Amino acid sequence: MSRAGASYLEEAVEVVRSGGVVAVATDTLVGLLALATSAESVARVVAIKGPERQSPIPVLVPHLDVVLDLVEDFPAEARARAAAEWPGAVTIVLSARSGLPQALTAGLPTVGLRLPGPSPALDLVRAVSAPLTGTSANRTGSPAVAATADLDPEVAAAVDLVWPSESPLGTPSEVVDFTGEAPRVIRPGPDREPPR
Repeated sequence: MSRAGASYLEEAVEVVRSGGVVAVATDTLVGLLALATSAESVARVVAIKGPERQSPIPVLVPHLDVVLDLVEDFPAEARARAAAEWPGAVTIVLSARSGLPQALTAGLPTVGLRLPGPSPALDLVRAVSAPLTGTSANRTGSPAVAATADLDPEVAAAVDLVWPSESPLGTPSEVVDFTGEAPRVIRPGPDREPPR
């Protein structure tokens, strides 16, 4: 990590831990990162996205073990998929544990989780060592962006920190629901190398 990157990481950790919102590149798109277990922080993210936002907010985790703090059940098949493809562009939908902020789940009984691939967002979620919101940094109904340089000025002004960065993939993650009898792909993901 460059000296500038290290400086932004240090500032971003302070912002997030104090309840703020950071716009920073994940491996897929630029995201709005804030404490996912804080109702106040999630409410800030929702306000930035706009009042039309009624969808659940995906969650970025720093490591596999944190998943157990957020879900009722982590089925073996979902655990195997995560172990094979995380860090990476796969969001796994599981049954949410009670007590998560309502705005995070949009009132649904599920939560989408992901350990992002190499990116400033991965550095941040690991440095904070807590689950963070991972929704795209755009107003609801507007296109997502792959570089912070392309952020909507209103979004850039509303966050507490813009960490200059660019997403290597530039496309949303795959989303796979593991809450039914069999895994169901909700959104196909970007082309990527086979799991290692």
